[in-house]
Amino acid sequence: VDDLKTSSSKRTIAASTDIAMWIIDHRKAQTVERLAASSWGDDQLVFASPTGNVLSPPNTRRQLDAVCATITAAGQQSDPGAAPFTAVRPNELRHSCLSLLSAEGVSNEALADLAGHTTTRMVDEVYRHQLHPVVRSAAGARWGQEASS
Repeated sequence: VDDLKTSSSKRTIAASTDIAMWIIDHRKAQTVERLAASSWGDDQLVFASPTGNVLSPPNTRRQLDAVCATITAAGQQSDPGAAPFTAVRPNELRHSCLSLLSAEGVSNEALADLAGHTTTRMVDEVYRHQLHPVVRSAAGARWGQEASS
């Protein structure tokens, strides 16, 4: 709801069919919430608080922490020795998304466009992380075993 940094920041981003369908379903559920509420702040928001207002960053972080805690609990239920799922911040989800798309072979130009950058510099220097070496390294690790000398 804030002003964008630059006029070129306003753009249309194509969404896959499954994302588009999810947004339609989300909008229907939100309409039900809006009609049931005694008052609703702004019916133009796609992601709104339970009262239809702009989401509060601290509340959003707490909700994301709760999701991470749920993942940890589920993992430890099936494996009591499982490590906790590291809590993430909303900003880190942006990094992860771009990194995963990069690992799938999406070009830096397309990643920069998706992120709203005019050049690939930020993608190259900040957002794009090489996942394959990390995954290969983790796959070859001897987790929970003593390394032989």
